[in-house]
Amino acid sequence: MYAIARTLRDWLGRPVPGIQANHQPTQPPQPEDAPMPAGLPLHVTGRHSFVRLQDGAIIVEREGREVERLRLHEISQVALHGTASATGPAIRELLTHGIPVLWRGESGWLAGLTADLSGRVSRTRRAHYAAAADPVRCLEIGRGIVAAKLANTRALLRRRPESQARRTFMRLGTIVPAIAAAPSLAVLRGLEGSIAALHFAAWPVLLKAPDPSLVFGGRSRRPPRDPPNALLSYLYAVLAGECTAAVLAAGLDPAVGFLHVERPGRPALALDLLEPFRLAVADSAALFALNSGEITGEHFESADGGIRLGPLGRRRALAVLERRLGEPVRHPETASAVDWRRAIHLDAARLARGLRNGTPVAFLEQR
Repeated sequence: MYAIARTLRDWLGRPVPGIQANHQPTQPPQPEDAPMPAGLPLHVTGRHSFVRLQDGAIIVEREGREVERLRLHEISQVALHGTASATGPAIRELLTHGIPVLWRGESGWLAGLTADLSGRVSRTRRAHYAAAADPVRCLEIGRGIVAAKLANTRALLRRRPESQARRTFMRLGTIVPAIAAAPSLAVLRGLEGSIAALHFAAWPVLLKAPDPSLVFGGRSRRPPRDPPNALLSYLYAVLAGECTAAVLAAGLDPAVGFLHVERPGRPALALDLLEPFRLAVADSAALFALNSGEITGEHFESADGGIRLGPLGRRRALAVLERRLGEPVRHPETASAVDWRRAIHLDAARLARGLRNGTPVAFLEQR
């Protein structure tokens, strides 16, 4: 299968809010910020799915049959899931137009990314590496990441009527001064873990799925032990790929983080950028999908001693996430609302700008 604005609408049988074929970024990029392509992501899923180039258009084939034809200006990125593939000419044409190709596993996790070399990265990368080697700067940026995650977690709970949600909201408020006073990254990571633990403790009252099989038994991963955890893990993985694309577009190195520890193959900076958006985008999308019945128990399967989304479930999860990424949010970098995907790119761009200029860095906080 494949998924972009029109194909998502056709597959779901109804319009997808926040995703239109004529979607454009709200604001032009700053002079030193890498531009964000104006189109929409193209997700190519399913066995025997294939992307090729013909007469300047990107063609998606499945089992030898053309299922989609798109002009390059309609695409912001191409994500190839599982065994889906693309020809060399198609990849070269995408890169010529600044459109990255993301290689994802069946779990949604980003295995790699093919991007062009036209961005202004030298000055940004030098500033990035210098900041990452400075413990004081790392702590400053880490505080901003955790403060934004806390603010956005509280925003998710602020209007909930349940007493447990209100108690969690109040308890989260007590962590605010501790973030500003955190003396080390180790303490800061502990506070980030406390925020996550409090949030997931409130999940049983936030989850009101009509399907009785969708029970949340506390956060679990590798492997997820229940359907809600399987959905969360998949959405987090896909969103981490979005953040990786954003930091690369901003000229940053996704492997060199400030809060997350660097490990081989781990996009530490992309995970840093993910934290302020994890609950606001992925958890919100998951709760809506489960509570509305858009994703049910039949969309999951047992595998590797745990639970995972089946093929149809993955397509529905992508549709739900795209819909959330297309919804509007206020961002301090723009005069009007932008969509969540643009907000991620704007935060990556202002991180890069702050590193280049040696100025304080902030991340999106919902109020």
